[in-house]
Amino acid sequence: MPPAAGVTQAGFRTKDSPLDPRESQVATVKGDLWRVNVEANDCDFHLELSSVGASSSDDRIIVEIQQGPRYVAARNALLQTLAAHGVKLKAQTPLSAPIHVQVLGFAFYDAWHVSKNDPQQAMPTGPHE
Repeated sequence: MPPAAGVTQAGFRTKDSPLDPRESQVATVKGDLWRVNVEANDCDFHLELSSVGASSSDDRIIVEIQQGPRYVAARNALLQTLAAHGVKLKAQTPLSAPIHVQVLGFAFYDAWHVSKNDPQQAMPTGPHE
């Protein structure tokens, strides 16, 4: 998906409204899960997905599973899938072999991580991303 229009404009990162019309549409994503991070600031799960069949060094997207009652089923499904593959979840959990997953949810263009030099590429926020 191309970057949201206007991503390099001043004030874009602080908008509270949707940044792109695609953020209001439900999307299904199939991909290979290569890494799960449990975010220290809010305990959200960040899943790093590549395209199906891609290598461990290919580009990835981040899927976020938040805390709270609305997300218990999704979080439990992830934990069960990891356990079925013999993976123990830690703060940072890289996978030696990918797990094929399918995710249903809303797209979110996280403008806080946008690189001004390359809007298609995200900037890491810490040593684990």
